[in-house]
Amino acid sequence: MTLDAKHEGGHYLKIKFDWLNVGPVTEDTPQVINKQEIDSGFMKEWTVLKIEGEEKVQEEVEVDPKAKAKAPPAKGAPKAATGALEEITDNRPRDVQFTKDFGEEGLSIKVTEKVAKYFETFLMRVAVFEINRETQAESLKERYELDLSPFLFTKKGSDKLEWKFDKLQTMQLHYLNITVSVDQPMLSEFMRKKLNPL
Repeated sequence: MTLDAKHEGGHYLKIKFDWLNVGPVTEDTPQVINKQEIDSGFMKEWTVLKIEGEEKVQEEVEVDPKAKAKAPPAKGAPKAATGALEEITDNRPRDVQFTKDFGEEGLSIKVTEKVAKYFETFLMRVAVFEINRETQAESLKERYELDLSPFLFTKKGSDKLEWKFDKLQTMQLHYLNITVSVDQPMLSEFMRKKLNPL
């Protein structure tokens, strides 16, 4: 899954979205399926692709997280008040990207008939939040519900669904593009025909 956005740098924004939480299949208990909410983290911490007024950002060399944690703060960097988030002084709009690979993170789904029936009506809720810098309180700005059921009937080795939003209620967010992809068909031909005999 990929989220592409352009936001004004001086604000704390984040995305939260739903994904399936599928329990194991056992002979003794019925399979449990519900939703889990995934937090993208602050947009300011997403991968920066371009800052307005600058050349496209080149890929950064990966830094050892331990070394990064020990690194002293940059000179002149604004200090956050106790209990408050750091003040962002650079308000220039920037293009950023967030990616999540469910397979690599162990969140891939084994699609049983029960999971497929649940997925038929599952709507992935995607919500935009703004966070107050002083109190860290989250404020819901807008929410969308996305239908992923077309994936049940794809026959391609890989496929994707895309949604593009460029007239958002969140004024600090210039656009938000959402791409969800699969690298193989979710269902066998037998299961596809069983769910949709027409």
